[in-house]
Amino acid sequence: MPYVARNRKKDVVAITVEPDDNIKEYLEIDHPDVIDFLTRLGTEHGAKELLNNYDAHVPRVLEDLIDILIRNHIITFEQFPGSARQKLITRQYLRNLIRQEDRS
Repeated sequence: MPYVARNRKKDVVAITVEPDDNIKEYLEIDHPDVIDFLTRLGTEHGAKELLNNYDAHVPRVLEDLIDILIRNHIITFEQFPGSARQKLITRQYLRNLIRQEDRS
């Protein structure tokens, strides 16, 4: 993250977590153009709203991090409390369902 869209003046006008057909340019989060966009957006929409939009992606980031830690034998799945394991399993199941629907 982030992938950016630019206008004709080459200003960043949108940021996404994933690339798509129209947004392919990747910049580091600390790139001056990204910081400028976030600053402008923060003053237009409020930093709280901006943070809430980005917070929506945090669960997926954490799931990916957990998967990496387990694959690298840093932690085991069994070390998580039962309720956390159930939530991770449920989210993984739902993501698999979505992938299957997308392929159809």
